[in-house]
Amino acid sequence: MEALDALRELDPTAWDTGLSPQGAQRAWHESIDALERGLTELPEIPVTQNPGRLWIWCAANVFTAPLPWLLLAKLAKLPVVLKAPSARPDSVAAIAQVFGAQLVTSTSDGLKRIGTQDRVLGFGGDAAMAELGSALPKGLRQSLHGHRVSFAVIHDPTPQIARALALDAALYDGQGCMSPAAVFCLNRSAQLAKDIATELERLATEMPRGPLPPHLGPLWRERVGLSRILGAQGHAPCHAARDWAVPELPASRAQAVVLPRMLPVHPIDDVSELAPLAKLPLSTLATDGPSLDLPFTRVTKPGAMQRPALSTVHESVDLVRRLMV
Repeated sequence: MEALDALRELDPTAWDTGLSPQGAQRAWHESIDALERGLTELPEIPVTQNPGRLWIWCAANVFTAPLPWLLLAKLAKLPVVLKAPSARPDSVAAIAQVFGAQLVTSTSDGLKRIGTQDRVLGFGGDAAMAELGSALPKGLRQSLHGHRVSFAVIHDPTPQIARALALDAALYDGQGCMSPAAVFCLNRSAQLAKDIATELERLATEMPRGPLPPHLGPLWRERVGLSRILGAQGHAPCHAARDWAVPELPASRAQAVVLPRMLPVHPIDDVSELAPLAKLPLSTLATDGPSLDLPFTRVTKPGAMQRPALSTVHESVDLVRRLMV
C-alpha cells in the first residue's frame, strides 16, 4: 500500500516522541511492519455507506497509535480528522499529511467542528476521556479508551522468553497500555529476572532509553530501594543500572504503574494468586501457557505485547462495525 511506503520515508527522530532516536526508529518501523503483515490477513473492509467523518483523538504517549485506525478508515473510504495532543503534536501532523487527513490541534476548536453524523475514536487518560465523552453531542457514535494495564505470566522461563519480555518493556519505554507492568513467574523466577536484566542491558546500548520524566524519578528510586531492602533481608535482589531495572519482589508488592525500562519480576506458586488483578482495567496478557480466567482483552506471546497484529478489534470492541461502516 502506498501509504505504508510513504510512512517508511518519514523520520520519527524529527518529532518529540519522548524516546531516544534509536527507540523512535525501532518503534516506528516495528509498527509499520506489523501493519504490512496484518494487511495480508485482514478480512475485507466494507466501504462506508454513511456520511460523516471519523475523528481520532490522539494521546501523547504512543506516537504510532493512530496508524492502524487510519489504515482501516482508508480502506473503508471514510474521511478522517486527527486531533493532535497538545504535548507532542509533530508526529500526528506528519501522519495526517500522509493519509490526507485533516488536522486539529485545539480541543475547543475540535469540539465545535464535530458534526452530528461524525464518529469519535478517543485515546487518553481516564479523566481526559471522561471529559471528552461529556462534551460530545448526545447520540454521537463514539468509542473512548482510557487507561489500562498489561502483565506477563510465565510458566517455563527460557533465555528466549527473557529476550522477548525485555523488548516488550523497552519498546516505547513503557508508555501505553500494552507495556508490561510486571512479570509473574511460576518457576525459576530468579533466573528469569537475571536473564531479563541481561537483555535490558544489551538494549540500553542498542536502543537507549529516552529521558526519565522528572515526576517519575521518586517512583523509580522507591521501587529500586524497596527491592534492595528486601534483597538485604534475604528475599530477593534487584538488577539495576541508570536506565533500566529488574526488581524481584513478592507478588504482594506488584503495582499497576509502568516505569520506563523497569520490569519487576514476581514469583508465584499458582495462577490463583493473580485473582486480585481482576479488579484492574486489564489490557494485554503475554504468556507461554494457557490463557487465564481474567478479563484481559488481548492474549499474546511474549515479545508481541507492544506489536499488536492489525485487527478491527480494540479492547473487545469491533471499531470498524461501531465507527466506520
